[in-house]
Amino acid sequence: MYGNIKGMENKTNISKVYNGLFLKHFVLNITNSLCTIASGYLAGNFLDNVGMSCNSLISPLNSFVLGISLIFSSSSEILCGKYMGKGDKKSINQAFSNAVISALVVGAAFTALLFLLSKPVVQFLGANSEMLIPSSQYLQGYAIGVIAYMLLPIFTTFLHMENESRYATYSVVLLAGSYVALGYLFIVILDWGYFGFGLTTAASNILVILFLLIKIVLNKNQVALELKALSTKCLKELIILGMPTGASRALVGTRNLILNNILLSTGGVVAMASKSVQGSILSVADAFTASLVQATIVLASVCIGEKNKKELLNLLKHVFIKVFLVMYAMIAVYMIFPGQICSIFTSDPECLEISKIATRLYMPSIILESAANILFTMFNVFGYSKFVNANTFTHGFLIHVLFAYFTMNFLGPYSVFAGYIVCEAITILIIFVFICIKLKRLPKKVTDLLLLPESIDQGIKINRTVKTYEETMNLSREIFDFCKENNLSKKACTTVPVCIEEMTVNIFEHGYTKKKVKDKRVDVFVSIEDEEVNVRIRDNSVPFNPNTRNTIFNPEDPCKNIGIRMISKLAKEMSYQNLFGFNNTIIKM
Repeated sequence: MYGNIKGMENKTNISKVYNGLFLKHFVLNITNSLCTIASGYLAGNFLDNVGMSCNSLISPLNSFVLGISLIFSSSSEILCGKYMGKGDKKSINQAFSNAVISALVVGAAFTALLFLLSKPVVQFLGANSEMLIPSSQYLQGYAIGVIAYMLLPIFTTFLHMENESRYATYSVVLLAGSYVALGYLFIVILDWGYFGFGLTTAASNILVILFLLIKIVLNKNQVALELKALSTKCLKELIILGMPTGASRALVGTRNLILNNILLSTGGVVAMASKSVQGSILSVADAFTASLVQATIVLASVCIGEKNKKELLNLLKHVFIKVFLVMYAMIAVYMIFPGQICSIFTSDPECLEISKIATRLYMPSIILESAANILFTMFNVFGYSKFVNANTFTHGFLIHVLFAYFTMNFLGPYSVFAGYIVCEAITILIIFVFICIKLKRLPKKVTDLLLLPESIDQGIKINRTVKTYEETMNLSREIFDFCKENNLSKKACTTVPVCIEEMTVNIFEHGYTKKKVKDKRVDVFVSIEDEEVNVRIRDNSVPFNPNTRNTIFNPEDPCKNIGIRMISKLAKEMSYQNLFGFNNTIIKM
């Protein structure tokens, strides 16, 4: 009914928004990768195989702590994606506040527990007599920064949503730089050994959290920490949504605990050190895949909140066709040059040989893992949580453990490293069978693979992109017809297109004068629910909050800001956020 008028585009900025968001997530994730690389380098060059093995030994515990943090950061990311689609800023603040305070309470409990009971904990993790004292000292140093480690994903998630890319970049530099500097200070200069090795992680994360906290406190126009926003209902929703991700990470920790014991029994400390080398050299690849999944989750949630099926499919097409090509190139580099890369972290011949083979066994699995995680996320949002939770157990724990256990006698330590690709291949097969069962036939198109519900494309809405004044005028007339054909009042039929026209023209006249943008575009999304009109205007011009201008009246220039003041009086509500590098203005009429 509402076709394009005179070349007006029906295609929006989704791929550009995704690329920007992906890069910001990658900046965050590569920080941890740089620290992992620095950790491997420091241990391999200034400690010994036992020191390198401490990383692998504490890995299950690290996964468990991070899993709890991810319950709150991943769920708040999904929730806020939906709230952004609706323009509900109050709910965004509520999700942020509940996530932060929950992480603080749990983090404080873990800090006390791990520091006071370090020896029993590392014994539980499988430390042998050779590793007991070193790993206990490492854990005490590590425990000091648990609160900061849990808060980091939450803080950075929200700052990235608010397009604070410059500040996020500063935090990356601070974390990586402080890790290297503090590591050299604690391990080499002060000679604190294994305790200093663990303290390096803690101290660098604490510095970054203090740095980010300054921005959170001063960031008055965006998300805010509010004690009055604490809500049992919101906390419950966060836990339910985040549990698959958090439980998956916790199960990975449990899996690694068992796999570490298999490595120790089949290859000793050298095999454990090889796993640490593998983790160091693959950290960049893992950062890439994590960023791919995280960026997809956020934007897919926004599309689902808007019930925008077309844009959701455009997003997933962009991810699976273009972004995966970069992943293939990265895998090729690791497969061709594993020896050269591994030699950066170890000079021990036996450790080097195991690390090379481990790298080649692992790399193909990351493609399957990324595809599976994206599908699991979609299934969870669309109501297939029981299937997702069941696969969290099989994918994150059971398949890999069983494979390693039954093959360890003839594969030795390689049973652990080969288990990655076996686990991902079986998981993809399980997903395919599940899709066939739900469809009662073989999938024929992308929407079949996603199991999109019919409700995703329901609702009365219109989605357009304009690039010129002429297209803006055409859009105004189209919105008028849209409102009229859906039996809105005469007032709504008049005011809605006028508001959109005023805002869009204002963006073209003033938004791009101070910012050179090759592709000037304004995305307009209009939906009707219960006779209420919701308008979202998204553009890539300079950051501009209309709410800071709608009450300004200049006696010397009465016409100044008159358009924005008029819209604020006509609208029931007008909210603004700068997200993913774009201005997002939501108007409820």
